[in-house]
Amino acid sequence: MLTLVDVFKWLSINGKTHIRFSTRLVLDKLNDAVALNNPTEAWIIMNRLRLISVSSPDEEEFAEVLLECGRVSYEFGYYEDAICFFDLALHKYYSQWHQSAVILWMQGYLYWLIPNQLDRAIICWQKSLDYFLNIKERKLIDCKEPEWYDNQIINMKESILNAINNGHSNSIIPMNNPMQICSNLGT
Repeated sequence: MLTLVDVFKWLSINGKTHIRFSTRLVLDKLNDAVALNNPTEAWIIMNRLRLISVSSPDEEEFAEVLLECGRVSYEFGYYEDAICFFDLALHKYYSQWHQSAVILWMQGYLYWLIPNQLDRAIICWQKSLDYFLNIKERKLIDCKEPEWYDNQIINMKESILNAINNGHSNSIIPMNNPMQICSNLGT
């Protein structure tokens, strides 16, 4: 199964980032909170990131921050918050097929982790696969290695097949986040 951590790396295959210097410093603090397994500090930092990134003239910076917040929510087991963050980022990337495809895959993975959400997972994964197939077919992305898409499409199809054949994951039921950071974003 292609995991969220595996696929998160796909967001930066072209090596570009829109994160400004000050935002990067705060993201480093967020990663420190994750390394120390301190969700309370992480939620405080996510709130700071929201305030910093909404002032950015670059919508893609805000989207990247939302993705990082989603990743952190996932790492702490707050799957529904992670889905929310990814959904907000998806709306910021509406015209960028590659990022949209990756986000949809990650949402599908999160749904797969949540009991009784396998159908939602499959829907997200199929949309993601469709985007990748369209990107490849129309050569919509400038990629140094076009076979990269071929390989990922094979991996995606295998993951969907395994999920359909074996059902959803045997993960722990997601935790409820008392801070509800994502629902308070107001974006």
